[in-house]
Amino acid sequence: SLKGMAGAEPSVGAGLAARRLNDRAKGSFGIGAKTGGVGGGKEGYLLHGNTLSRISGKMSIRGLGPFTGVDRELPPPMATIDTDTDNNIDMDTGIPPCVVIAGPTASGKSALALSIAALIGGEIVNADSMQVYRDLPVLTAIPDAADRQAVPHHGYAMIDGADRHSMARWLDDTRGRVAGIRARGRVPMLVGGTGMYLRAAMEGIAPLPDVPGAIRQQATAMLAEMGGAGFRAELRLHDPVLADRLDDGDSQRLIRGMEVFMATGQPLSQWQDTSPEGMIPGSFLCIKVEPPRDILYSRINRRFPQMLEQGAIDEAKAIASRQLDPSLPLMKAVGLPPILAMLEGSMTHDEMVELACRDTRRLAKRQMTWFRNQYRAEATLDGNETAQFLESFLPKILP
Repeated sequence: SLKGMAGAEPSVGAGLAARRLNDRAKGSFGIGAKTGGVGGGKEGYLLHGNTLSRISGKMSIRGLGPFTGVDRELPPPMATIDTDTDNNIDMDTGIPPCVVIAGPTASGKSALALSIAALIGGEIVNADSMQVYRDLPVLTAIPDAADRQAVPHHGYAMIDGADRHSMARWLDDTRGRVAGIRARGRVPMLVGGTGMYLRAAMEGIAPLPDVPGAIRQQATAMLAEMGGAGFRAELRLHDPVLADRLDDGDSQRLIRGMEVFMATGQPLSQWQDTSPEGMIPGSFLCIKVEPPRDILYSRINRRFPQMLEQGAIDEAKAIASRQLDPSLPLMKAVGLPPILAMLEGSMTHDEMVELACRDTRRLAKRQMTWFRNQYRAEATLDGNETAQFLESFLPKILP
């Protein structure tokens, strides 16, 4: 994804050096020295100061002092760049890529996005399935008013909790937002932890039919009457491929599978096999934020009690007073079910905090696994990068 930048002038001052992630040898590459291909992969670049030489594979970005030409032990990486990715920057059009910042909850995505946006003239577009709803701004960690004033934000707190927002609707809205940002001469930045949304943005989604509300209500009533196990067994008669992929408790996807079959007579799994469409045009620069797991879990354990102090319980009380359908997506927001259980008297405050933190850690683990296996990132950062580092790092990967 860095191809086309090899003409940069070398620098002998302090800067960045890149080496393969798994290369633990002592020493440093010479300034401007070309390397042979590594492992027969695609061509990439070796970053050293401002020099870009050819290399291939996954590289670690480390801050080094002035180059002296002597052997030295490399410090731990501040970031990694993966040059074997298909999300190549289009160097011919001169149009900046759509920057994608992904990572687990509490990883520092939003703070990093603000820093990067200020440096590159970016506008942030939400890519989190819970942050589209306006009802739980504290519990879903929607950027606050000061952040939204500092950098334009789009797609946050737009939908009422009684609505069933969909990935297709999000993608359609996001295409328009990205086009508008580019028309203003700014850089679009997709930021969030919902991997399926991000994949839809970059690859498109299979066209799916509209389902009448009456059929959705019928499928929802069937689930309530039959229970998860019985409903899934019924779905298996019509769509065994989908039923085998889902758990009994995955009510949202079970209902979706049944309602599509009821509306069209065709299994949802067959619809999903059709060619995807609707992807956002242009290229993508994919960044992953992944702190060490112990640090991430510690942040989660500290953050949830802070959310309670900032009004999360009042948000949950307002939701409880509306008596919304428990199968609505918003009702599954991490942290909300334990708070509602505490308000109903079925658990203590301490039990609620423990359960909510556990559920959030489990979500973060699932997200990390998904991004590790499904998301090809040009750069992996730990979320603590300084502004000085970003000023040196970003010109290396943006046109």
